[in-house]
Amino acid sequence: MTEKRSLAWWQKPLFAFAGSKAGGWYFLTIAPRIDPLLLRLSRGRWSSGLGQPVGILKIRGAKSGLIRETTLLCTPDGENFIVVASRAGNLKHPAWYYNLRANPEIRLLIHGQESGYIARETSGAERDELWRKAVWFYPGYAAYKERAGARVIPVFLLRPNRDDKVTG
Repeated sequence: MTEKRSLAWWQKPLFAFAGSKAGGWYFLTIAPRIDPLLLRLSRGRWSSGLGQPVGILKIRGAKSGLIRETTLLCTPDGENFIVVASRAGNLKHPAWYYNLRANPEIRLLIHGQESGYIARETSGAERDELWRKAVWFYPGYAAYKERAGARVIPVFLLRPNRDDKVTG
């Protein structure tokens, strides 16, 4: 991932906005309210991420046991996806981070298809490599890292669940 990603003319301002504090606020407060509807109506083709692969993660709550849904940018990595618990650079982890750690068997709706995945938090060299891939795919993560201060932003790898017995 040493080469720089070539972006379409319209992606540059979008990524600049998304990496800003205002963009972070939008993607934490407004987008989660409209993206599930957009994704379902368009069968996974449209979200407020404008061309980025946004998915709906269905995760069992760590305390409640109820299914929680969150929309996230999903960086493709072969048949896997990388998800980053950046919370737009907030000093605290997002709530879904704790749910995913407690219940790694999830459902993911992306590109119009819902499938089972198993999430694993990465560390060390693997985390560093997946972080580089995620930043290459979405440069706004670099700005989030700066805003997060001393907090190390968690990176998860989602692998297809071959058993796919997760129920919602």
